[in-house]
Amino acid sequence: MKTIQITLSDQVAYRAEEAGLLSTEFLEKVLRQNLEAPTLRVFEAVDRGNADDDTPYMSPEEAAEEIALMRAERGALKPAC
Repeated sequence: MKTIQITLSDQVAYRAEEAGLLSTEFLEKVLRQNLEAPTLRVFEAVDRGNADDDTPYMSPEEAAEEIALMRAERGALKPAC
């Protein structure tokens, strides 16, 4: 078994402890879920890719157009110097 130490502000530590978020059981559960999640997302993506569906995908031209629109919007949102 491994022991870890973390540093938190007093306010966060107090609130987390009051909520039961610092218990060994809770922290281990959260860590396990997050360690397994990326693997599950990969399998889900593969399943979606293998599924026979009629999902319309963007053509390269449509994707380029969307990128150009986003860049134009981002440029319009930049503050004037």
